[in-house]
Amino acid sequence: MELFFAGNEKNILMGIRSGFEMFGDAVCAYIAGALLVDYGWHSSFLVYGLAFPVAILFYLYVPEPTTPTSTPTAVKKERRRRLNPDVLFWTILLAVYQITYVGATVRLAEFIEDSKIGSVQQAAMIISIAPFFGLMGGIIFGRALQYLRKYLLPLAIIASGVSQIIVSFAHSFFYSSLRDVFGDDA
Repeated sequence: MELFFAGNEKNILMGIRSGFEMFGDAVCAYIAGALLVDYGWHSSFLVYGLAFPVAILFYLYVPEPTTPTSTPTAVKKERRRRLNPDVLFWTILLAVYQITYVGATVRLAEFIEDSKIGSVQQAAMIISIAPFFGLMGGIIFGRALQYLRKYLLPLAIIASGVSQIIVSFAHSFFYSSLRDVFGDDA
């Protein structure tokens, strides 16, 4: 993205891309599920065939990026790259977050059914609707980043964590739905 767009436009387009990625995931999951039910588990892997038309369209319509040429008089010093402590911190934090988020999503249907607060079908409905909230979150990402800047990621992680805590204490189907509504965009 950095090669074609910059600044606010880049942030807005990254959010839209992320939102439509979630939407595409939902569509592919639906197709894979339909193939699974109708033709068996081997056929669900056919969904990966959708990548070929996308790759062809990408090849045909996305231009080759231009790389800036450096002046021959500029001599670059070789220096040893150091690991930025902030990058290391956020990498570990987001890895732990992703593990807990995926774990919560995978176990959501089981939790809803075991807690007797809903059925597997209702849990499937929540999981199916969640990408649309991700799409909306992706669309507003650029504006949110513009106003919240460095606070956006911590606020999103906190909101997701609070929603997962709410779900763990849920005694009704409505509260168990909150995790996917607020937790998908962090």
